[in-house]
Amino acid sequence: MIKKIIAGLTLAALVVVPFISNTNTASAAVIDVGNGALNRSFIDGSSNFTVIDVNNPVSANGFLDTFTYFASNTNSFEFVLVDSSNVVKWVGPTITPSAGAGVKTWMPIIPIPASMSWNLGVHFNGTGTIPFDSTGASASFTANGSGLPIVGSTLTVGVASRTYSFGATGTDTLQGTLSAEDFGVVNYDTGLGFLKGYTAGFGLTDATLAGATSVVVKLYSGNTEGSLLQTNTAILSKFNADITGIQFSSPFDVSGTFNYATDGYWTNVRETEYGQSVPATRVVATVTLANGKVVTATNTNLTGSPTTIYPTPTPTPTPTPTPTPTPTPTPTPTALTDKEQCKNGGWMTFTNPSFRNQGQCVSYLMSNENAGRR
Repeated sequence: MIKKIIAGLTLAALVVVPFISNTNTASAAVIDVGNGALNRSFIDGSSNFTVIDVNNPVSANGFLDTFTYFASNTNSFEFVLVDSSNVVKWVGPTITPSAGAGVKTWMPIIPIPASMSWNLGVHFNGTGTIPFDSTGASASFTANGSGLPIVGSTLTVGVASRTYSFGATGTDTLQGTLSAEDFGVVNYDTGLGFLKGYTAGFGLTDATLAGATSVVVKLYSGNTEGSLLQTNTAILSKFNADITGIQFSSPFDVSGTFNYATDGYWTNVRETEYGQSVPATRVVATVTLANGKVVTATNTNLTGSPTTIYPTPTPTPTPTPTPTPTPTPTPTPTALTDKEQCKNGGWMTFTNPSFRNQGQCVSYLMSNENAGRR
């Protein structure tokens, strides 16, 4: 659920000219430090020491992203940056040149911040790897066997005229601009459940998504943070494995059955109101690139009708009236007119009067008959 064509639906079909808000649209200027990577005359005989070339300090504040050097052998080393007072600002990872003398390039995963007037140097783990000429400005160097420098320490040095075959280039600003590309209502079967909601697409220029350290996309119903509906946070283990180009899209399910866990690219968090009764009007993506730059883009130009993705209302059932029970009529008591009515337990059926036994029932009847004869 992160490509520009999703389950057969081309998102380009949703695209209109969007409102786009993005960061860092200005072009970057090149900065540099050090010298050309040439095959020079000499190699250092000392080992486990540091040398700082001061011929060409960093030209402007910025970020160094490409280091170039001439390797005379495969001895390992580390690049070092110091300020104008020889305070160590950065020590790079160990580099072991590939076999064969010649020009080599090392590119850090994240560009290295550098300030104007800093100088570039090298710590050689063995004897010298990079050649020099014994001309130029007075290079600073530490004693033989002095070890790897520590960031924050001030190098205790000697000096000698040197021009080494290493240098670096970069830009005065980090590269990368994020733009909004599409924002639309969707309702279709993704193969991972119906996505009945929204999808939003974004694209990068001057950078790629390779190695991004954070990707967060937020869906809103208004212009304030309080109008947040849903948040998608990229699961980097899968996102970074598959998405190394310049585009991605993010799905927001409202009333469908889209399975985020199976999809595996996004952790979806919903607010109490997440779009089932109010329309989304804004989507914001924030990406932290591999170079450390944070880029953001906003799209407020929604295509499609949000009412088509609201859940179908459940009808309110009409209550069934409770029937009024018909009262059971009270039976009219049977009159005692014959002594046969007293037999076989019949005496127990009379209540006015009631009798204790059959004999009393018969006696009552006979006494009434005698009274009638008088």
